[in-house]
Amino acid sequence: SLSKLGLIAAPPSVEKRPRTAVPSRSASRSASSRPATAGAKLTPKTPKSVSKVAVPQEADSFLPNDNKAERARKAPKRSLAKPLIEDIQRPENLRNLQNTLSQYVTKNLCGYLFHADFKKHCTAVEIMSSLVSDAESFQGVVDNLDLVFQWFSYRVCEGNMQVLVKILDLIGVLTAKLKAQGYKMSDYEANMIIPCLVEKCGHNNDRIRQTYKDLLAKLAQVYNSKAAILMILKGMYSKNYRTKLVCLEALDNLHQQNESDFHTSKVIKEIAILVSERDIVVKNTALALMANIYSNIGSQLWKYLSSIP
Repeated sequence: SLSKLGLIAAPPSVEKRPRTAVPSRSASRSASSRPATAGAKLTPKTPKSVSKVAVPQEADSFLPNDNKAERARKAPKRSLAKPLIEDIQRPENLRNLQNTLSQYVTKNLCGYLFHADFKKHCTAVEIMSSLVSDAESFQGVVDNLDLVFQWFSYRVCEGNMQVLVKILDLIGVLTAKLKAQGYKMSDYEANMIIPCLVEKCGHNNDRIRQTYKDLLAKLAQVYNSKAAILMILKGMYSKNYRTKLVCLEALDNLHQQNESDFHTSKVIKEIAILVSERDIVVKNTALALMANIYSNIGSQLWKYLSSIP
């Protein structure tokens, strides 16, 4: 060649650079799967959720027992120095009731009964309604009727409207069930509920007053009628004219069912006193009841009234 003969200069030699290898996709994937170097931040993997095993809840109920007579024997007498409502609502009464009821009622229901939220009280009444309706669980309610009535009285005196309506409805259902089974309340049981209803029956709501009136008559049917009449007569001393009126109307209902139980000097005198009431409705209701009694016993009525000044 000419370059070898020296006629043409040889071109300068070009140094070839080594070719840089391009990483393959498979290599990049394998690199990403390599463990991180020390100091690198790792994203923690979210653990798989572990399914919780549902624990069956104990069915709400009152426990059957035969301790009612013992509770009646140990029951403290109500203070005559304090108004009935104030005596019922003493904080120690609620604490004692909770301590006692916790022995005879399931934990869940007891929590509702003594919860601070009135909505839980509504739930408790709904549960008790289901227990009253169920034939198997009803006996537990009867065995603890004194405690149930105490709880009713305490909540009725609190005055929450939603709780009150539910309790009054339940008392009606409960009384009907007791009557159907031929059950008769003891003096101890009756004293846990009737005096409270008498004291609170002068509600400013017409429908509530009507419910109170019906319940007083129904409770007398599952109790000693004469004793119930004497309890209702205590409403005549109320300063609330509506209370006097409801009690008179309840007595009129009872008179239609048990006329002979009114033929006593004490009952007739208490009713006759209300004839002089200033409220015209109370006065006329008392006169109507006296007229009904007169239609039964005639002139003997004046004998009972002879000692009235």
